[in-house]
Amino acid sequence: EGVSRLLMPAGGAGSTTLAVTQSAPRGLATVFVGSGAARIVTFAMAAAEGEPKAQVFGCTVLRLVAEGFPPGQKVIGEAEGIECGMRAAWLHLGNEEVVYAALAMLRSVSWDEANRTTMAAGAGAGGVVTVIAAMEAYPQSVRVQDVGCTLLSNISFGSTKAKVLVGEKGGIDAVIAAMRRHRAEPSVQARGSFALRNLSYGCQQNQQLVPAKGGVVEIIEALRKHKSTDVQQHALAALGNLTVGNLTNAYEVVSDSGFEVIISSMRAFPDNADLQEHALTIIYNICTAPQAEERGYPTYFANAGGIESVVRAVKAHVTNASVVQKACGVLHLVLSSEKNRRETGDAGGVEALRDAVKQHVGSPHVMLGALLALNGLVSGDDKNKQE
Repeated sequence: EGVSRLLMPAGGAGSTTLAVTQSAPRGLATVFVGSGAARIVTFAMAAAEGEPKAQVFGCTVLRLVAEGFPPGQKVIGEAEGIECGMRAAWLHLGNEEVVYAALAMLRSVSWDEANRTTMAAGAGAGGVVTVIAAMEAYPQSVRVQDVGCTLLSNISFGSTKAKVLVGEKGGIDAVIAAMRRHRAEPSVQARGSFALRNLSYGCQQNQQLVPAKGGVVEIIEALRKHKSTDVQQHALAALGNLTVGNLTNAYEVVSDSGFEVIISSMRAFPDNADLQEHALTIIYNICTAPQAEERGYPTYFANAGGIESVVRAVKAHVTNASVVQKACGVLHLVLSSEKNRRETGDAGGVEALRDAVKQHVGSPHVMLGALLALNGLVSGDDKNKQE
């Protein structure tokens, strides 16, 4: 889970990169916050609610002040800026400039927890419903889909109630539709994956809804098509959240050649500890899912060439407790076969695990995982024992 600050630049309808939005100079933003100007802006927007330009200018000013500036986000929320933004988007749903300006401003203030609560509660013209309506109104617009996915992601952060609300109102459908329509756009794939990551975290209802709507397929497709760090990390994290204790989702990942795709990601980003951890989490979740052993998932993973990638992760990130612990957990699951023990040994597994034990003497859980994997590695394998 996380709250995103990334957004398409204001004029970036066709851009294929993510960028942090421009913000007002801190000194000016501080004066704005202290002078009561937020109330003046929202009053002006309310007084001229039928004027598109007034709504664009008002939302843009509020966005520039709020971007990366918590005091600005708080004051704008207190000045009913959220209600103004939602109402602007709703009343001018036929005007893309207003819709985008409103959603972009709301995204900037959504870092504030109280503001996220207000959005989820249905501020102004309908909170979550307004965001979804905007996405449905402009399915071809990369910038609207990008900011819409980001906003739904942020609204759902840290609140199971908000996650369920977004799912029930059609937010998951909107995110998946955006990813499906804009498969070539890395920004939409990254923001869409991030939204599905947040929406599925700790929410069983959405863990079932995402695959039912085709979300797993789109996430794996994003991993196949886009080798940017943003897409890879968020897509892998989303799959990790979706496969926790869920046999159905585990099966869907495996049946869509998910192991091969995940292993490819690990090989493409060997030095990225976060990405390695996300990938190992998915593998561990799948291999420990109910009936995983009976379905042969650990063997399938090993046959897909995964053992070498896991050993490489331990070697490259031996000082990272999270990576080592998850890698050792995966190895422990696949070392029941003689073939896998030999392959792990040939990949340098003994040395990697021995180093892991030395590095984490002060971390009992990590050291225990490494020792269990090491024990499995030497069982019945004389060469590994000697090493």
